[in-house]
Amino acid sequence: LKKISALESNSCGHTNRVQAGIPTEGEAHDMKHRDARKRLRGNWMPAIFIWLVRLAIWTFPLLLEQLLSLLLDADTGNAFLGGAFLDDLSLWPYAAALLWSAVLDLVLFSPLLLGQYWFFARVSRGQAADISHLFAPYRNGCYFRAVGWRLRIRGMNGLWGYLFLAPGALILSWGVGVSGNAAASSSLFAVIFFFCGGSILLLGFLALRLWMLRVQPAALLLEEGRSLRSAFHQSKKAMKGYVGELTGIYLRLAGWAAACLLIVPGFYAYPLIQTVRTAYWQERLSTRPVDGKLPAVSPRLAVRSH
Repeated sequence: LKKISALESNSCGHTNRVQAGIPTEGEAHDMKHRDARKRLRGNWMPAIFIWLVRLAIWTFPLLLEQLLSLLLDADTGNAFLGGAFLDDLSLWPYAAALLWSAVLDLVLFSPLLLGQYWFFARVSRGQAADISHLFAPYRNGCYFRAVGWRLRIRGMNGLWGYLFLAPGALILSWGVGVSGNAAASSSLFAVIFFFCGGSILLLGFLALRLWMLRVQPAALLLEEGRSLRSAFHQSKKAMKGYVGELTGIYLRLAGWAAACLLIVPGFYAYPLIQTVRTAYWQERLSTRPVDGKLPAVSPRLAVRSH
């Protein structure tokens, strides 16, 4: 009888949720979008400006690489492949310029990337926001924390990326070595290596992205004046057990990201995506456990419920 009642309760769970007025996942997602559009009223112009700034930051390395290719008139596309620049002295200026561009990107644009999260955090809280909040990390001693924040993100991506991606890359390299053998049996092994290596590499990439979701809310904690160590530590605690839920939100937002290339303009979808996800980060941070207890919602990170 207990099993039958459990089955009946599971089969009627959706109906009970509807009757009780509890929104389904799809309805809750639509509510998030409606709430994001509501909070963006009066903030669309600065949000579009921030989208243009982010677009410029994305295209800066690509434009620089193309410019260097034209100036040097060399095969710069394979400059770092197998350490080619070590044997070809003509590629050394290109390698040095790319290294300096990475440093400039880090020291110049890191505060802007952090400032965009602070801007959309204010928007998602229903507070007044303007362009000045984009440049806030440059002031009040936040600059070095912004650079350290991005440098730490890159370091974690590099370290965990090596651990997650190395097995698949190693198997793929074995496949390349086996494919060089003329024997028919080697061709079969090469196909197996390529398939297994590619699958493991893809799984490793997905695992890396999921692992890095834990530290994304740290950007908002830096606005409170926390140290880098404290911000990353509290972010991991706040996201414990919620990575799957955030992944579901990102999968739903992926439709908006794809629409940017097809139908919906990027200057419309980007602010909505940023507002939705920063609102979720704040929801998690406002209930993060401290010393095993759930604290009262911080007024600075509180998110209004609708």
